[in-house]
Amino acid sequence: MQRSFATLWGVAQDYRVVDGHVCPVVGGELVRPGGGVGHGLYPPMARPELPRELARAATGDEADVLEFVRRYGLLGYTEAWRFEELAGMITLYRGGEQAKQAKAPGDPLAWLVAHARTLKLVLDLLGSLGEGEAAVREQIDRLTVLDDGRETIFYSAATRGYLRPSRNERRSGEPRDVALWIVAHTLNKNLTGVSRFLQVEHQEDGRRGFTSLFTPRNLADCVYWHLADSAAGGWVRRCADTRCGAFFVAKDERVKYCPPPMGHEGVSPCMNRAKQRKHREKRKKKKRT
Repeated sequence: MQRSFATLWGVAQDYRVVDGHVCPVVGGELVRPGGGVGHGLYPPMARPELPRELARAATGDEADVLEFVRRYGLLGYTEAWRFEELAGMITLYRGGEQAKQAKAPGDPLAWLVAHARTLKLVLDLLGSLGEGEAAVREQIDRLTVLDDGRETIFYSAATRGYLRPSRNERRSGEPRDVALWIVAHTLNKNLTGVSRFLQVEHQEDGRRGFTSLFTPRNLADCVYWHLADSAAGGWVRRCADTRCGAFFVAKDERVKYCPPPMGHEGVSPCMNRAKQRKHREKRKKKKRT
């Protein structure tokens, strides 16, 4: 509520990959997304680690995908379209992905992985922007190919409810400008699902009045909102654990390691691993001396 969001997201008892879909399981039985019993609820806008945690599934490994959804729930493929009436009209006259989406038993695995890879791309670009020109150039060079003798930037990015990521291209230019453009272009295409509404409730003066709130349609909306906030605030940094080294959203200057995932007790696993490694190195030094 402090961030003008009042949305809770559900996590089923378990998840299973069936026919290319990540499906919720309740009581050992498959259920429709959002249906059934035994769901846990949490506020996703209070979980800034979401972009980094989902980016871990960019490997495409089913185990990594299941680890994410068992902790945070589905991204919300069936809720990915904002304007249902328009989507229905498009389906009626042209046919398309919306019809398949309405009947989907869960998140298509390929769709979820495509968003994970998109998040990793954006995190890497945002992180490099904070590390200097050489780091940005290195990231852009990975996307650059020679096309008819001319350098061109090619990259794939997922867009809300579309099953397949779009293939995008842009002429080469100053690395920083290209990185900024890719980030803005990718995030803007995935930020259209959040709506604003007014809630009538008691205000600080004791009288009833309006409270302005935002409501996302699904978890993916929350993930991209976190990433957009971090892009504008310059909150993306590299994990100080050399074995990790991934970029993550850090909303506090003191945070140096990937934050612990939801439900993990204790300190950040990355911080704990780094401390243990330093302790072992100190012990080895002492033995040598």
